[in-house]
Amino acid sequence: MHEIVFYGRGGQGAVTAAQVLAEAAFLKGFYAQAFPKFGIERRGAPVNAFARISNEPIESRGIIKSADFAIVTDIMSVSPEVLFPSLKPSAAAILNSLLSTDELGGFKKKLQRSDVKIFAVDATEISEKVFGETPIPITSIAMVGAFAAASALIDLDSIGEALATFFESKLAKKNLESASLAFENLRRESS
Repeated sequence: MHEIVFYGRGGQGAVTAAQVLAEAAFLKGFYAQAFPKFGIERRGAPVNAFARISNEPIESRGIIKSADFAIVTDIMSVSPEVLFPSLKPSAAAILNSLLSTDELGGFKKKLQRSDVKIFAVDATEISEKVFGETPIPITSIAMVGAFAAASALIDLDSIGEALATFFESKLAKKNLESASLAFENLRRESS
């Protein structure tokens, strides 16, 4: 089973992104689930959303405490000291970040988790290009595209199909454009 945690801010679409990711996985033949962690969050406040993908029926229903993938839609929404201990061995962190591949490698060394793969994409820039400037950048579906590139568990076709179930045609196309740009521009840390 693959367990995924989204770290973001209210209004970025992390909850919807987890649902789209799970639907895309289901369309690829996996069992999948998605759910949010809600408190008194409001627009701009830190938000978590979760997804599970498995070849077998999923019996677990609890919050994910140790993830295979962390998708960070807003780098300021989670500290490295919280993020990295929550990752399983050989997990991957996918960051919305401007960091270069060399800087990502340095970031990884600083955290002393050589087993974790670190990926980055500038989802904020992609959001601005696709949706225009908004008070809170719409980064989450771009991060689903980055997840597809990093994991190979889902693909752009399944994301496009999933988006069509959540959004009207015009908005689904814009979100697929966002996911596609992130898929194409994902960077991995240099060793």
